[in-house]
Amino acid sequence: MKTYYITSTSEISEYSYQEGQLGYVNSYDHKGIVTAENAKSASWIYLVKELGYYSIADGDIEFEADGYANTSVLVNEENSEASKSELELWEDGKKTLYIDDIRLTVYKLEQVTFN
Repeated sequence: MKTYYITSTSEISEYSYQEGQLGYVNSYDHKGIVTAENAKSASWIYLVKELGYYSIADGDIEFEADGYANTSVLVNEENSEASKSELELWEDGKKTLYIDDIRLTVYKLEQVTFN
């Protein structure tokens, strides 16, 4: 197992079922340390354990060669992942949801030796 330090920047915007991304609402940064077999696994673990996003499916994260990754998730007004019933209300135009566009930066931590 390897240890990874991951930082994320989330940009929250209102998101309409009919019109797509609307106005910017806010943003926040987060960081955490994750133990995993590789950087991709560390990214998934971070999204679940640090941010509480469980529904991001395989293929929903765009991994870049330089240690960055991007994904997004629909959230409610409390920045929690939207539930199935909230999604149904949103599709009917009866609920406002937001999109959390997340950019991860993944660093592998290694113990140093002094010679």
